[in-house]
Amino acid sequence: MINKKARVIIAWLKKQNSDYSILYVAYVVFIGSVFLTNSLTAPNWLFLWLVLPLALTPTLVPALSYVLFSVQAKAPWRLALNFHSCRLALPWLTFHSLLFWAAALYLLLLALSSLSQQSLDLGYLRRDFIVWFEIAAMLLVTALLVIRRRKFTKSFFTHTSALAAVSALINMVAFAWRTPFPESLDDYRLVPILGMPPHFGPTTVSLTYAIYFAGASATLVENGLSRLHRWSLTVSATILLIGILWTQTRSALLAVIAVMAALAPSFSRKARLATGLAAVMGVLIFVATPLGRHIVARGTSGRLELWQKYSQMAAERLWLGYGQFSMYGSDNINLRLEDGQVVFHPHNLVLSAQIRAGIFAAASMATILLGGLYWGWRYWRLTESMVPFCLMLTLSVAGMFDYELVASYPTWPWITFWVPIGICLGAEWTVQRTFLSSVASSSGRSNLDTPVGKNDP
Repeated sequence: MINKKARVIIAWLKKQNSDYSILYVAYVVFIGSVFLTNSLTAPNWLFLWLVLPLALTPTLVPALSYVLFSVQAKAPWRLALNFHSCRLALPWLTFHSLLFWAAALYLLLLALSSLSQQSLDLGYLRRDFIVWFEIAAMLLVTALLVIRRRKFTKSFFTHTSALAAVSALINMVAFAWRTPFPESLDDYRLVPILGMPPHFGPTTVSLTYAIYFAGASATLVENGLSRLHRWSLTVSATILLIGILWTQTRSALLAVIAVMAALAPSFSRKARLATGLAAVMGVLIFVATPLGRHIVARGTSGRLELWQKYSQMAAERLWLGYGQFSMYGSDNINLRLEDGQVVFHPHNLVLSAQIRAGIFAAASMATILLGGLYWGWRYWRLTESMVPFCLMLTLSVAGMFDYELVASYPTWPWITFWVPIGICLGAEWTVQRTFLSSVASSSGRSNLDTPVGKNDP
């Protein structure tokens, strides 16, 4: 009786997870909890108790089936014979991935950098390693969805860009309602009131909006979209662009310009004309309004000075870095510029990696960015989907002028940095699996499933 019930449960789980639809819904709900709540615990709970178990189910189900069959037949030796088949059901065991190991090494070096600090807190060190495992699992779940679920990026950015747009719209309305227009535009930069805690700043939210604007825009140029699909993506991208402009963050604006330039050859004639007119109007508004003059008047915001000073700091601790204690409230890498401004990080992803965890962490971050661009380009050539490439282009351009990436529980860095990296990891796996499939097919012994078509991102 017990075996019969177990078989029924296993059969149901196989059916429900055959196309990863339940996992996909759980994943989108998890992302939405970061956009639409200010809770620091809900996203972590959803990931650990909803997303991760569902991601493991398609692998555990075959394992349970083999165990049940072997026990029923009283033949434990069958477990060994079936282990190879069970292993083939574990896509995350194919870790022949430059991006995955670069990200894993980066996170590990961040955690180990704490060991070099004089005031070592074992509680923080334990937390770092827990976060390391959570982020690594999140990267693998994201990559799993990319390679297993057909047209993942299309549906994902249709839904998540809408969630981001709803969050941005709520924030814009609430900010305009609660904040009187000041004399200085520097005091009227959009900050998030709902979503992405605890990073309530215009610079942080601007990159998040830029990432999901890039995803929506890259999805728009793909074939096979319905009219409703296109309208949804267009409205979402427009709201996000307004949010980016309102933050007055130049690094995000540069990233948007780079993405639009990359997408321009893929536009239709009407879309190119509309984009050109929008660009001309944007330049005119930029030149004719106080906003443009204000953004230009801000100059380099001390970037050259702080990069020089942080480079000198990096040379003093080249191998181990200074640790990532600032995420816990420490000021171990704060600098005061000549104008009195205090900065908290180097405003460059690669330099920040070196400051935090040493030269190998900087090499790992550079590998993530360059490798993501490379595999995004390869994926674009294979599937005609520019989504992974545009995501990493956004991250790379903006990351050269701002931002740092430290390990954290599911908050703003996850949906802004780790989701794009995970999608590029899935793109890398897709390209590699397709190549291995073609090699195996030519030799007449293909064991790889889920072939990728031209329009199956």
